[in-house]
Amino acid sequence: PNHPQLMKSPEQEAATREAERHGCCCRRCKLRWELYFALGLDIIILVVGAPPLGQANSPVPYRVWLGFYLFAVVLPSIC
Repeated sequence: PNHPQLMKSPEQEAATREAERHGCCCRRCKLRWELYFALGLDIIILVVGAPPLGQANSPVPYRVWLGFYLFAVVLPSIC
């Protein structure tokens, strides 16, 4: 049975789970650091890729790709 004194708090459980997981590079890197790095790359892509959208002659596939990238990759990673 579940004994209250043996159960971990939600904060302890979250810390344990985060310590067990790691992203793509190594076990020493915290998952949170890797996610912040990925968010930084997304912001760089947005800053570099957004100005051509204001041009009248930007290709439609580029607009579709950037819109998909923003709403399917960047926005969920911020939230």
